[in-house]
Amino acid sequence: MKTLYVVDDSIREIQPGAFQNIPQLKYLTIQYNDISKIEAGIFNNFPNLTYLQLSDNKISYIDPHAFDNLARLTTLRLVNNKLTQIDSHWFENKPDLNYINFAGNLLKKISADAFVSLKGRKSMFLTLGRNPVEVIEDDAFRGFKDFSLLSLGNLNLTMISGTFLQGLKIKKLKLNRNKFICVEEKDFDKVFVAETTEMRENPLEPECLKKIQVWTQKHNKKILTVSKLAVLTMSFKNIIVTLCLALSVSGRDRYFQTNKLIFTVEPDNGIYHLLGSSQVDNLTAGIFPNIPDMKILYLLDDSIREIQPGAFQNIPQLTHIMIQYNDISKIEAGIFNNFLNLTYLELGDNEISYIDPHAFDNLTRLTSLRLDNNKLNKIDSHWFENKPDLKYIHLAGNMIKKISADQFASLKGKTSMSVYLGNNPVEKIEDDAFKGLEEMSLLCLNNINLTNITGTFLQDVQMEILGINGNKINCVNEDDFAKVFVAKTTEMKGNQLEADCLSKIQLWAQKHNKTVVTK
Repeated sequence: MKTLYVVDDSIREIQPGAFQNIPQLKYLTIQYNDISKIEAGIFNNFPNLTYLQLSDNKISYIDPHAFDNLARLTTLRLVNNKLTQIDSHWFENKPDLNYINFAGNLLKKISADAFVSLKGRKSMFLTLGRNPVEVIEDDAFRGFKDFSLLSLGNLNLTMISGTFLQGLKIKKLKLNRNKFICVEEKDFDKVFVAETTEMRENPLEPECLKKIQVWTQKHNKKILTVSKLAVLTMSFKNIIVTLCLALSVSGRDRYFQTNKLIFTVEPDNGIYHLLGSSQVDNLTAGIFPNIPDMKILYLLDDSIREIQPGAFQNIPQLTHIMIQYNDISKIEAGIFNNFLNLTYLELGDNEISYIDPHAFDNLTRLTSLRLDNNKLNKIDSHWFENKPDLKYIHLAGNMIKKISADQFASLKGKTSMSVYLGNNPVEKIEDDAFKGLEEMSLLCLNNINLTNITGTFLQDVQMEILGINGNKINCVNEDDFAKVFVAKTTEMKGNQLEADCLSKIQLWAQKHNKTVVTK
């Protein structure tokens, strides 16, 4: 075992020593679980680990020595957790560490000592966006020799003097989606230290913007303030060059560049990670050349705003695609329709509000479709057609108000399905919403503001686990117990159940050999 995925498995705790018998791991992903803390002794016996993904959990505490002895670690991802501080001990004695992502936590302060153990480090990718940062101390990043990427988007910054950027060499600085009205002219040389500075979706005053553009042009800098998509074309000459480059990737190569796309490569597994320093936010038709050994593609936090049909036409052999934490708003037909071997498609944490009904046609081997944390307001049954192996559908964290009777019609007769619909503003679930699903492994309806439940939409559905945690259910009518508690295990944590009602539920569940978890 070299690679381990522990994804969406409802894991709440990992004890020290859990992985002690598999020290040979190189890539470890523990994502979309309910883990709240990381103690020392869990990850300390992985001398070969290069990639550690702990995003989308509920982690609020990490022991200072939790990552000791990970001497070969290159990537540490802790996105979308509940961390309030950064501990410099986490990064000690990791000479190859060059990618750190803390986006989407609860960080209010970036202190001067937070990254002191990385002093002298080159070519760093550091992402701190989507945190409620109030203070960035002057020496917060001092000691770094240069950044490939420093991302400070979505921090609610209202002003920036650049004092914390002094002395830094930065290829790309992201300041998108803050609240900058202007930058003082006297601070231009301190703020615009990067080769490229992105300031999209800030309410910059026209006069200030004009001054910035004049200054950056004079000083050979690039400033991006509007959603201008970079459209790339490929000449015949470029195709030949990039094909030769692709074929030259060996087991020892660490970086690969083609058409302004820069990747880190894990050749043993055919894994390619697009780096955030790539100067591309529009993936045009044919932009990826034929790269025969590419099987798994990560496009994480790369500021991608658009994918055009045909972008992936030269790499049909892909089995896994992760396009996450970008700014994509729509998925057209023709983008993913040529992947005959694709089993896993991750499109979570974008801005997607529209998906063409036929966007996922021909994905006959697909097992997992993830669309969490987007802006979808409806589900289209066509997305799931002709996918006999589809087992996992994730639509949590969207804007879905209604689960209608026909939205899963194309899954009729499917067994062992897991469907995640939590964290949506659902107002109505029609009676036949899940009719036809013969047996479900899991149906997740957590945090959808349900105030009562009669179970009419659950009739004739068999399931292992039903999640209705975090709703506003005070009671379930006794006459409806048989319709509501259809699952072997029903989780109702975080509901304000009345004591008398809870007692009746527990007695009924015990009598009918069911499990109801309320705390």
